[in-house]
Amino acid sequence: MKKILSSTLRIILFTVIVLLTNNVLAQSEVIYNENFAGQSGKGVSGTTSNLGGVDWSISVSNANLYNAYDYIKVGGSSGNEVMYVKDLKGYAYWYSPTVDISNHSEVRVYLKAKTVGNNNHSSSDYFKTHYSINNGSWTTVESNGNLTGNFGEKWPEHDNLNGNTLRIRVKVKNNNDEDDKFTFDNITMEGIYSKTFTNVSGDDQWATASNWSSGSVPASSVNVTISSGQTIEVGNSTAAVANTIIIDSGGSLTIAKNSDLTLSGDFTNNGTVILNSEADEFASIIVQGSSTGDIVYNRYVNTQGSAEWDLIGAPTDGLSISSFVTTNSTPLATSGAIYAVGVYDNSDDSWTNYTSSTVGAAGNFDIGRGYQMATSSGATMAFTGTVATTDQTQSIINNAGNGGRRWNLVANPYPSYLNANTNAHASNNFLSVNSGVIDSNFSAIYGYDADGSGYSIYNNTSAATYIAPGQAFFVAAASSSATDLSFTEAMQTTTGGDDFIAGRLPNTSSELYLKLYEGKNLVGDTKFYFDNNLSLGLDPGYDAGAYNQSSALASRLSEDDQGVNMGINAMGIDSFEQTTIPIVVNRQAGTSFRISLEELTIPESVEVYLEDTETQNFTNLRTEDFTLNPQSELSGMGRFYLRLGNTSLGGSDVEESYISIYNPMDKDYFTIEGLANIQKANVRLYNIIGQEILSKTLQTGLSTQNISTAGLTTGVYIIKLEVDSTLISKKIIIN
Repeated sequence: MKKILSSTLRIILFTVIVLLTNNVLAQSEVIYNENFAGQSGKGVSGTTSNLGGVDWSISVSNANLYNAYDYIKVGGSSGNEVMYVKDLKGYAYWYSPTVDISNHSEVRVYLKAKTVGNNNHSSSDYFKTHYSINNGSWTTVESNGNLTGNFGEKWPEHDNLNGNTLRIRVKVKNNNDEDDKFTFDNITMEGIYSKTFTNVSGDDQWATASNWSSGSVPASSVNVTISSGQTIEVGNSTAAVANTIIIDSGGSLTIAKNSDLTLSGDFTNNGTVILNSEADEFASIIVQGSSTGDIVYNRYVNTQGSAEWDLIGAPTDGLSISSFVTTNSTPLATSGAIYAVGVYDNSDDSWTNYTSSTVGAAGNFDIGRGYQMATSSGATMAFTGTVATTDQTQSIINNAGNGGRRWNLVANPYPSYLNANTNAHASNNFLSVNSGVIDSNFSAIYGYDADGSGYSIYNNTSAATYIAPGQAFFVAAASSSATDLSFTEAMQTTTGGDDFIAGRLPNTSSELYLKLYEGKNLVGDTKFYFDNNLSLGLDPGYDAGAYNQSSALASRLSEDDQGVNMGINAMGIDSFEQTTIPIVVNRQAGTSFRISLEELTIPESVEVYLEDTETQNFTNLRTEDFTLNPQSELSGMGRFYLRLGNTSLGGSDVEESYISIYNPMDKDYFTIEGLANIQKANVRLYNIIGQEILSKTLQTGLSTQNISTAGLTTGVYIIKLEVDSTLISKKIIIN
């Protein structure tokens, strides 16, 4: 008897069918297999029995075997042995040994039966397959259990057997025809390994092998039971796996803040299941099958206070906001009748907290939606509900054109981490899956820093990024109509660590930051990212607009700028050769500031200068900070430019990269920016056949100017801008 399946085509095809049709069986293991390898001659021929060294048995008391040509025995070439049945002139039995299946569930039995010869089997010839559970009565298998005559090749089989022991019996009868035989082989039992937690060591730990009935820690194919009275912890950075898990009434499972559990099958909780967390570590559970029963996720929530709080979503489903407030009355921050739990409305950019008079009608937390929350001093709050086991959606909308904002507060709806970007997973990640519904100018996750600095941007320029369980964040909707954002099961992962509160995740990409300080206080920053196959224009998922378009420091795209202040400006490696990037500075007059070059990983040979076109000064940021005490208010682009590479410094000609021309969405004008320091400028607009539509002399000393297109028909137009001695042409579409 061997416990390794034969690598025949039939077994391969059978396994493929199992994998495609039953996820649970795909996790099963072979308990018993008999392929008769190396057993040629074993059996009964005539009156001679040769059964030494095998664990199966044969009964021929109801057959008439006259000579060596009448037999039930193993034959065939080496590696292709099968059991042959010939000229019984009655019937015989073949029996497997009694096999212990007490540590397995959903056991399947099957074997291969075949008729060989001249197809002269009579209808009275038969091949019957039976099984016996716990040494009980014999039962015919449910599929191909009673074969008669010339049946060809069949696979008798039976599914979902459970018990302590299992035995297989083959009953076979054939006639006296010299050329007709039955054969059978590959008698197999397979099932899902089950283990019971016994806690023999007394340490309550999942990872302690002696705590399990089998003496080994469960693998992903194993069914686990936690019995009443047993308390088990997935702790000490354990990555626990199982197929299914059942927590009986009175049983308890705790997943520590630094540990996780992944189930390839079902989760059933009739007892207690608790997941814990701290400020920078979060327990995780992934259920790939169905889920029954509640869990309690003790999710860390930041403290109240100026520029603190937290953005949180429920990591469990079906939780009443009212009961949540009651359960967490001690850690939850309050101000009189106002609870530190509230919602964001982007139609009017407002926050509304629940109160003692409104929380009763609040309903359940909407998983996938974000909420603002705070605790009195930084603590965990209990979220009690079921585990989401299907893809989730959350409606988002861009209300920027209707007096509101584009930003939507959404949240990870699962009690597990999610892949956020392509560095976490090439395809099953939040940004890739939702690329069609997030505004391409803001294709990123905007995580709240809770330190007064605002929001950090995470996209494909970031290192592998993971969204913690219950973590909320902002995304920018592309459409002014409600559209569904998706959180898929395939995004789930146990990989992860901190949430967004702690700040920027580590990044090893080629990049640099400009940071603006007033004294020692960091007021704003903007990031530049460099990689192959990126352009100077918009690369969705890499470029990302600033969350606050009036932030102290930002940049613009060097090409095809549409008036969006960028928080991350991504471009190709060839940008190191010679590139000019518009910089946006928004500061009040009379307050000194400095701009510093920091966290750069670009080649040392690349020159980095900041140009001030008003003073015509160039500051080498590799050797010193740029400093200024502005005598007038600074806003928008047009005065400052970051110059990379072998850039020629000085000169009076206006570079095309200094000027930005674009048609803002849903506006009846086009905008020209970067004109603050020009001597003269004239703009002409032509239709597609070359007719001049308008001509206008622009004001000097005014950086941003809007040119009305009211009354013009929809179509493609050509703008020709003459700035001092430079002529700039650009095609625009007027809607």
